[in-house]
Amino acid sequence: MSRTLMSVVLASVVGTLAAGAVAQESSGFYVGAGFGAVKLPSEEGLNFSNPKNGSIDFGYSFSENWAVEARISQTVSEGSLSANEVQDVTSELRSALIGEGLSSSQAIAAVKSATLDMTLKLDASVDSYGIYGVYRSSGQLYFKAKAGLVSVKTTIDGGASKASLNVVDSLNKSTTMSADDIGFELDDLNQSMSETETKFSAGIGGGYKFSEKLAAELEYTQLTSDFDTYTLSIKYSF
Repeated sequence: MSRTLMSVVLASVVGTLAAGAVAQESSGFYVGAGFGAVKLPSEEGLNFSNPKNGSIDFGYSFSENWAVEARISQTVSEGSLSANEVQDVTSELRSALIGEGLSSSQAIAAVKSATLDMTLKLDASVDSYGIYGVYRSSGQLYFKAKAGLVSVKTTIDGGASKASLNVVDSLNKSTTMSADDIGFELDDLNQSMSETETKFSAGIGGGYKFSEKLAAELEYTQLTSDFDTYTLSIKYSF
């Protein structure tokens, strides 16, 4: 074998091994851990604070650019809402007095108007489980995009934390009574509601590779039409 032919064969073998080494480095399993916020929609002027979520990612890279990734996100700090609600309970209170033996005229004289003033305290959590196809551009500083399916469980619980009844009689005398004074059990108003839905989800973001194995990523993901998440995570490749 000539020296020229030997050089060509050697170069070919070295090139093949190098390509295999690159492929091996850019593919394989990885895990990630993140922390972020879930943006909740506002409704009728009521705004929840954003729940804070921790997340874990499990992924497999088929190449430097393409991967499949599963994410589990759990609320670690619930979002909360506190608001006042005032209800007119005039007719209900008059009916209660008539039921206790007062005549209609006496009940009307005793209760010209009555309002129930309540302070509502609600907590919200958003947990999700998703599977995504992921694209990451080449380079130390890279772009990320993903799309897939996600199951989102929303839980809202709470009720009235304070309540008072204000009664005005026919002489315009006003009397305010606490929940205990009127035998009103605040615990009776506590409720817990939960809903789970599976939707298409997509996200974009960017990352920075500190090394072949360690990277940091910042991303925005639309879980559903109602919920958006912002997550900062660390990714480690095996």
